[in-house]
Amino acid sequence: MTRAAADSGVFPVWPVVMAGIAGAAMFNLAPAFLASNAAWFGLDDRQIGWLMSAEIAGIAIASVLTLLFGHRGQLRTLALIGLGVIVVGNLATLAAQTFSSYLVIRFLIGLFGDGFAYVTAVSTLGRHKNPTRAFATLSFSNMCFSGTALLALSQSPESHTRLAVVVLFALLSASAIAAWRRWPQFLDSGAESGSFQLRPLHILGLIGLFAFTANLGAVWGYAERLAEGTGLS
Repeated sequence: MTRAAADSGVFPVWPVVMAGIAGAAMFNLAPAFLASNAAWFGLDDRQIGWLMSAEIAGIAIASVLTLLFGHRGQLRTLALIGLGVIVVGNLATLAAQTFSSYLVIRFLIGLFGDGFAYVTAVSTLGRHKNPTRAFATLSFSNMCFSGTALLALSQSPESHTRLAVVVLFALLSASAIAAWRRWPQFLDSGAESGSFQLRPLHILGLIGLFAFTANLGAVWGYAERLAEGTGLS
């Protein structure tokens, strides 16, 4: 993949989509991730909320930092860093003995792992010659992955779910690292970041995206209440 081809928007989307799936895996597998850790550490509802919030907060900070200070020539490198942190960080969580230490590790995974992987994937797909199709591919792939993974995890013994989730996170990122050489290389442009001006319309779009994400994040809690009300486990 030449840099000229990448800058013209001609590049394969599948290596980028793989990184996007790895970066969003924790959020998409939240039911299994939260339930298994709640059982392992004996968490109450408040602590479960902290666990989810810690990693998402890291992702949010990484998103802002990447958008403010990152250049398109750095996307490829940041993606590799993020994927590597996801692998190492998730394996490190297996050694965490206390919830507080586990929480710190999850925040760091969100900041330097999930955040870098997902944000660079989205930024790269936005430069494709057909961004609508590229984003649709990422969205469809995420839904297929999360549905299949949650179904498979629900069939595993509860005592093994936590380990299975960690291994799945690590394997996803390792697979994306294996495909990293096909990641497009963009020519860096120092003037690129200075050409963007934040306008009221952009702020409105960010507010709408924030509201959408907040509602999406409440889906799992809403589904849990529905399950409790209908007697489902």
